[in-house]
Amino acid sequence: PPSAVTLRVYDPTRPSNDAFVNRIALSGPAAIAFGSNLAATKEPGEPAVFAGRNSLHSIWFSWTAPASGTVRATVSSTAISPAFTVFTGNSVSALTVVADATLGSSSASATWTAVAGTTYHIGEDSQGGIAADAYQERGNHGDHRAEPGDQPDQGSHHSQ
Repeated sequence: PPSAVTLRVYDPTRPSNDAFVNRIALSGPAAIAFGSNLAATKEPGEPAVFAGRNSLHSIWFSWTAPASGTVRATVSSTAISPAFTVFTGNSVSALTVVADATLGSSSASATWTAVAGTTYHIGEDSQGGIAADAYQERGNHGDHRAEPGDQPDQGSHHSQ
């Protein structure tokens, strides 16, 4: 007898910040945003790697420093091993690396000295280019700190 075959096609919607020109703007000394690189793509002219890893499913954020000082950004996820790089520049094909994230198995973090008024672009992907459905962007700058117990959780991107 013939065997039954079930085929399911999953067609997720591309994230709104898949392209550099559509990056999500974060603001202020502390920022939070949720996002996903599921169905994200690599665009022409985009850097080939983020934090030393091939970039295949990137999403983009930007943040303009309200003051000069040390900034720490962290991406955490229980679904993937995240990777990201912080850039300056005005187009996806003309970016300058400011900081590459240090990679862990379920998180990545980068620290840099921000200059007031400078816009920083964060290109996020995952180690190995795997797409996943859970990110959270959280940020703190300068003297602002996360509240006690405010730790990165499933799918989080944390900056301080």
